Amino acid sequence: DAETGRRLWGFNYVEKFGSTLPRWAFSESPLVDGDRLIINPGGKGAGIVALNKATGDVIWQSQDDRAGYSSVLAFDLGGLHIYTVLTASAAIGVDAKDGSLLWRYEKVANRVANIATPVYADGYVFYSSDYDAGCALLKLTAEGGKVTATEAYFNRDMQNHYTTSIRVGDYLYGFSGNQPGILVAMEFKTGKV
Repeated sequence: DAETGRRLWGFNYVEKFGSTLPRWAFSESPLVDGDRLIINPGGKGAGIVALNKATGDVIWQSQDDRAGYSSVLAFDLGGLHIYTVLTASAAIGVDAKDGSLLWRYEKVANRVANIATPVYADGYVFYSSDYDAGCALLKLTAEGGKVTATEAYFNRDMQNHYTTSIRVGDYLYGFSGNQPGILVAMEFKTGKV
């Protein structure tokens, strides 16, 4: 409660969802989306979970991915409200209404620490991870309540470790894991540095 500080609800990810505690613990930023709170606790059937933000009750849970360190991003495309996150094993997109899987892309996940939050613009979603994984841009096409995700590019020129790339106009700015501490400017839709 904002006025009294009284706890309204809470739970432990490991106890509630059977999650495996990640090496560096849970560090996502939960996403408040309207009356929902969206989290990536990991665990069987709990790769991504939608909660009622007022009560903590589970609205739906989806996928078996272990928790990554990335935060969930929400966006709208073709009449769908979508959540995407980079889990411990893949970049996934789910339908916000029921958690049904829209796409899964494993190439960009490094199996160590996927931290950067996805970046969405103009029907494209960008993912990046370090540990020699790289970055990928997926072109999303929505039709009939389904989404087709096609790889626009994959390269190793942008490998964000902790930070999330920032999009300004036609460009992404981030860091290269190949050259730690080196700022990289990349064309968002082509991957050209």
